[in-house]
Amino acid sequence: MRHLHGPRRLDVGPGEVVLIALVRDGSYYLDAFYRYYRVMGVWHFVCVDNGSQDDTIAKIKTQEGAVIDRAPGPLA
Repeated sequence: MRHLHGPRRLDVGPGEVVLIALVRDGSYYLDAFYRYYRVMGVWHFVCVDNGSQDDTIAKIKTQEGAVIDRAPGPLA
């Protein structure tokens, strides 16, 4: 696993939620994904990218509270 973006240690307060998501070529869904979870009160996102070939990484980097790690591997 390789760290790509964001803090290496999260500053998470009591009652705050950290969402961890595996993503690959998810650019199309990211706007709705962040809208949905921010309405639910999530502000810390750790995205583990599994070899995206689209602009997924660039889109995640624009989000406040986002961390990106890359763990390339097979889809199966």
